Amino acid sequence: MQTRRHPTQRFRASSLAAFLFFFPIAHLAAQATAHLAAEPHSFDRGSVGLWQTLQKLHTRASLLLVTAHPDDEDGPMLTYESRHDGVRADLLSLTRGEAGQNVLSSDTWDALGLLRTNEMLAADSYYGVQADWASVADFGFTKTKAEALNKWGQDRLLCDTVRIVRRRRPLVIASVFASNVSDGHGQHQVAGQMAQEAYTAAGNPSVCPDQIRAGLRPWSPQKLYIRVPFARITEQGVYDYATGHWAPAIFHNFVDGTDMHGAPSADVSIPIGQYDPLLGLTYFQLARLGLGQQRSQNDGLGLPLAEPLTSGYHLYASRVAAQAGDATLFSGIDTSLTGMASLAPTDEQPALRKQLALIANSVDQALANYSAAHPERTAPSLAEGLRATDALLAQLAAAPNAAALQDVLFELRMKQRQFSLALAQALGISLRAMVTRDNTASNIPAYFRGFPETFRAATPGQQFPVLVHLSSGSPDAVQVVAVHLLPPTQETWTVHTDTPPASTLADGAATDARFTVQVPLDAHPTHAYFHRASMEQPVYSVDDPHLAGRSFAPYPLHAVATLQYRGVNFSVEQTVATVQQQRGLGPVFDPLIVAPALSVALAPRVAILPIGQK
Repeated sequence: MQTRRHPTQRFRASSLAAFLFFFPIAHLAAQATAHLAAEPHSFDRGSVGLWQTLQKLHTRASLLLVTAHPDDEDGPMLTYESRHDGVRADLLSLTRGEAGQNVLSSDTWDALGLLRTNEMLAADSYYGVQADWASVADFGFTKTKAEALNKWGQDRLLCDTVRIVRRRRPLVIASVFASNVSDGHGQHQVAGQMAQEAYTAAGNPSVCPDQIRAGLRPWSPQKLYIRVPFARITEQGVYDYATGHWAPAIFHNFVDGTDMHGAPSADVSIPIGQYDPLLGLTYFQLARLGLGQQRSQNDGLGLPLAEPLTSGYHLYASRVAAQAGDATLFSGIDTSLTGMASLAPTDEQPALRKQLALIANSVDQALANYSAAHPERTAPSLAEGLRATDALLAQLAAAPNAAALQDVLFELRMKQRQFSLALAQALGISLRAMVTRDNTASNIPAYFRGFPETFRAATPGQQFPVLVHLSSGSPDAVQVVAVHLLPPTQETWTVHTDTPPASTLADGAATDARFTVQVPLDAHPTHAYFHRASMEQPVYSVDDPHLAGRSFAPYPLHAVATLQYRGVNFSVEQTVATVQQQRGLGPVFDPLIVAPALSVALAPRVAILPIGQK
């Protein structure tokens, strides 16, 4: 019997593209996209996924886009940057869209916010980005920026934005909005202002000092861009449809305090209409499939026509020498792997560049060896790159001045994860972790085997079986070091290994690891880490400050397989899922959650009665 506490739990937004639990109406309304969480998209697997991961390994370019609500984002730009240029991209939405429309169900306010959060995560899986959130709630159409700032609190919102900048450490910040009436309404304008103010404030340790005390470090992005407004600018100025009045076409720059009169020019034009032969779509088309996941707002979008399109951005601020008409958002920034050395103390940079060059050479060799028909040919170079990355990480972490090397360590950990993902893609490694009905091997031939329906929520004290299926698509041998189930921190779950996995996978082999899990009696129900007392409260209270800015708290049970290839360890992981058979969809995989054994709800929650009646 193995009883263990989960030593670490890293939050992964990518494992959250299924739909949340505690609000069943919202859950049912959004089932159409819930199944996407169980497996990566086809364009994120195999040779197509590997090629994109190799692009990410080849650069340290990183981007944070700031918006106000889900569906405000410039998805085509994000898709191009992430999937074409390999940029590590993140998307910050100030709100969860609680006051939006809902064409799917009767959910409103916070239930709608949960639904739209999950829709945003589903959209992000198409864009190839990670999601972040501020702690304020959408309270409806806002005529002015002052109204939104008055309700939300400017200092609070700035610190929310600064937290994400310090956590994600992007080289470039961009915003969809310019903080002008051209943005549409007040909440949009606030997003534009926060992007500009955070560009300067995040690098100042005296701003939001509680974050520094909690372990975050100051960070100064290199460039700031704002998307060229869609609004038509005429001799009358800009029409403010929120108030019904015309306003001067003056765009204020919150970084240097200057004003720009007239329409901002497009210093960078991103070719979002470009066709990608591996994806089989233009970046605009793929992004629209992502936007179509936000069905509560648009009822689903079809595939648009392919055509030449660009997305224009104006440079608002830069800490590097930049010229007008820069070719890319990162022009003037050294985004090479050896460029990480600039984050170290000056006297250590030459030696560090040599070590980083070894890692970069491994990536170059993997790119040279890439073959869509034989992705495994990249694996030896990827293994060498991961080995060198592991060694450099260990060396720098043990250095006497490790505190001065934290920014380099941050970037190296990103590369370590990307190498691990690339190896899994090159070797065709797949992992599925799910609750099952029993823990015995099936005697049904694989050709006829399906996914039996399971319960959807575990209760405190419950015992149940879990299957972890691991397979390889490569002719090269891969050793299975271990397969673990990781339960929540601070809770003692009992995990018993009934059937260990095979020790080796090769040439299309598969293996099952089977476990029996018991939930402790004092297990906490799965719920959102944020709440508010009533709809009148325009901001959320955050239960756990460590989770601030995340989509949700981690789900309770996670499967991790540690593998070894040519003496180098790498891992694959997945949130343990339940199975629900839905007519017309087939099996739908949702993350396992913990819920009370008994709960009571009043329906309807509100009733209207004539005076004098009870």
